[in-house]
Amino acid sequence: DLMVRRGLTSVPVVGEGYEFLGIVTTGGALKHVVTKTQNEEAGDSAGQGPVEEATAREVMTRSVMCVSEDQSLMEAAFIMVNRDVEELPVIREGEMVGFLTRGEVLRLLFGPAEN
Repeated sequence: DLMVRRGLTSVPVVGEGYEFLGIVTTGGALKHVVTKTQNEEAGDSAGQGPVEEATAREVMTRSVMCVSEDQSLMEAAFIMVNRDVEELPVIREGEMVGFLTRGEVLRLLFGPAEN
């Protein structure tokens, strides 16, 4: 619901201490909905209830490529291209501090220098 209302393509999932646990993406969320619908149509009633009741833990991707805030932009760009990811969570001491997107990397590497 949050992703749809805010027009987001991904949302980080963090623990109580703000440690990075995973990420919910539009692709992962859609896969969850389709799989759940297929299971219900096949008569599998062992589901967790309506799609609206799915938790972030059920939908999130746990194995996520991340970068530290100290890594170079070229390293991040290399990871994005070779792993075909649009954005990378930026982590500091186990806590997520932001997202780095392909557009942001391009802008920082090749955009006009700020005075």
